[in-house]
Amino acid sequence: MVGYTGFAQNGKFDVRFSVKSLDCATMKAVIRVEVKATDANSTFLMGDGNFRFTYPSTILTNPRIVSEENFSGNAPANQSAYGSQNLNGSTEGPTTGRVVLNNIYGGRPNPTRVGTSYMTVACIEFTLRQLVTCFDLRWDTTFPATGMNEVIVANATSFSYTTSDVRPVTFNNQNVCPNQYCSDSYGVRLNLKSFDCVTKKVTMRVQVKSTSPTSSTFLLGDANFRFNYSAAMLTNPQIVLEENYSSNAPASNNGYTPQDLNGSAVSGTAGILSLNVKFSPPASATVAKAVSTDWTTVSCIQFDYIGSSTAPCFTVDWRRSSDPIPVTIMNKVAITGASTFSLITVPTGTVYDNLELCPQQLCPPVTTDLALAKRALSTGPVTLNSIVSFSLTLTNKGPNTATNVVVTDTLPAGLQFVSATPNVTVVNGIAQWKVSSLSANTSTSLILQARVLAYGPLFNKAEITRVDQRDPNSIPNNGSYLEDDLATACVTVPIPICSGDEYEVSTPSSVTSVQWFRNGVKVAEGRTYTIREPGTYTYLTTVGTCPAEGCCPIIVFAGECCPANLCVPFIIKKTRRR
Repeated sequence: MVGYTGFAQNGKFDVRFSVKSLDCATMKAVIRVEVKATDANSTFLMGDGNFRFTYPSTILTNPRIVSEENFSGNAPANQSAYGSQNLNGSTEGPTTGRVVLNNIYGGRPNPTRVGTSYMTVACIEFTLRQLVTCFDLRWDTTFPATGMNEVIVANATSFSYTTSDVRPVTFNNQNVCPNQYCSDSYGVRLNLKSFDCVTKKVTMRVQVKSTSPTSSTFLLGDANFRFNYSAAMLTNPQIVLEENYSSNAPASNNGYTPQDLNGSAVSGTAGILSLNVKFSPPASATVAKAVSTDWTTVSCIQFDYIGSSTAPCFTVDWRRSSDPIPVTIMNKVAITGASTFSLITVPTGTVYDNLELCPQQLCPPVTTDLALAKRALSTGPVTLNSIVSFSLTLTNKGPNTATNVVVTDTLPAGLQFVSATPNVTVVNGIAQWKVSSLSANTSTSLILQARVLAYGPLFNKAEITRVDQRDPNSIPNNGSYLEDDLATACVTVPIPICSGDEYEVSTPSSVTSVQWFRNGVKVAEGRTYTIREPGTYTYLTTVGTCPAEGCCPIIVFAGECCPANLCVPFIIKKTRRR
């Protein structure tokens, strides 16, 4: 597997990093690579996986797998469906290195399900070149990107299967500051809770954890969680859930006041959100909640998304100590007595886990491939005043249900609408057939009847003129004969001709290289031709770069040119007889 290439129907995944350990003495850092299904509807059986991310080779070097936790036949995973993991394809340049962590599905039974909780794929150890500079671990999101496929079991007894690519949703990058792992420290993370493509509401979790290798936990005092966001994409921030470090439910921590967004600001398209936690214990006792070594949600912040569904990825990023003030800061509580305490500044965070939002991946366009076919049920020449029938078939090739489809059938002047099954709306010879819903991989048909009122070929054109979804290979109501949402059918009524009569026929301006034939013998070239004698006339042409032909011949026959009874005037003149 060389990287993410497509979307599955159901499987969706999120990936992230976490620091398992950073040893300042041995200069070793161990990073967990983790994956989960985005939600309960997205769980899948892991097939091949290809986890790609970059690191600064000026700070880190020599990546190696030290523990294959899942999706591996090796211990501790011991999952027989998979082979050993490897780092084949990894590279390290002067400034940037790339890790390519591969897990390999062996085609055997019992593949492991990726659930809604993060699972560690592997632990990768790096050697640190220095402990001074913070560094970023960033997921590859352009091809070749982090990707994987799911195993779809076709037969569990004899075990046969297929695979399908899984769609990525969230790539959680991570910033690590090595020197601060040797003292009390914290990490903060932004985590996407939901992105509602209908209501355009985005909800993200603000999370915190202790990253200190010595004290492991601390009691949270006052804190300001501050991050940047694009006001051109997000607006109207609100706290919708105070999960911890608040007196409001569901947190109900009486040592704190309700959270607020005081200090948040917008200047042009630059927005700063300031989420404030205030420690204010009751006089009777000092009650504070610990920040543990696991991620704890502080609050859920909701924004209105005002960008386009096709907008490129954008990042919501933390304000850290290296940024201009205001930055993220927090204090820890030091309890000095039964009801006394002091607040001590916690050193700058070691982990600032930003959130990258990709609207195109979160809200991929709903597509449905519609096609229209049409044929005349009346074959051969027809006569004036006869009734002819046409069959119209609308097909949805998927992958999604098509809704509010309108098919417009345009009857020429020589055809008069009689009836249709199912019913259609007819105005000035234009019939509209409305289909409220058509499931993927299904078809529906219409039978239309019309009365013949004119001589010659009569062309009945129909086109899909409206649908709610995007069609990948045609545009509704654009009149293009090269697209599969437009179809034509025709009937022909033989035309009588008398000596001296002429009929000029011509093709549409959109066709080229027209050749005319009489009784199968070529007689002329060009868009226009004049018929002066009986025969069956056809033509060949080119539409775009495609060869085409007239769908009905022009049949001309020698007509009855003299009336059955002629009335010839004459003059009677009286003369005198001698």
